[in-house]
Amino acid sequence: MQKISLSYTQYINKKYNRTGRLWECRFFSAVVDKESYLWLVCRYIEQNPLRAGMTNQATKYKWSSAKINVGLTNSDFVEPIWKKYLDRNEYQRLLAEIIKEKEIRKIRKSTSKGIPLGSRKFLNKMVKQFGKGIIPKPRGNPHRKRKQKHDRAN
Repeated sequence: MQKISLSYTQYINKKYNRTGRLWECRFFSAVVDKESYLWLVCRYIEQNPLRAGMTNQATKYKWSSAKINVGLTNSDFVEPIWKKYLDRNEYQRLLAEIIKEKEIRKIRKSTSKGIPLGSRKFLNKMVKQFGKGIIPKPRGNPHRKRKQKHDRAN
């Protein structure tokens, strides 16, 4: 992604005789458990323009795939994600659901830190397959277990 970003930035800067960055910050991503979080993440992405106050409907935002995913328009580049798993009406219903703030924080933490987003079972499977470094440990020193004092009977 960094190489694509750099190449595209150079292209645009040269084409429009400008300098500087095109994007505010780096590209964020995370592995997502499709069983537990796929639809939540799809809703999160397509509702971003709503949360940012850029539109009052996800399907009205020019750069969103929402209008394709709910069947309002077609695209040669985007295949509606729901086709493999849901029918169009189910996806429209999902897209209309408001995401709880707790879930938004969970997604943002996962993407900003590069932590996999999934169920405990999914995370354990990832650790088993790829190693211990998949899930970061809490900051600071680990807590030590206190030694228990034993009563001595004489």
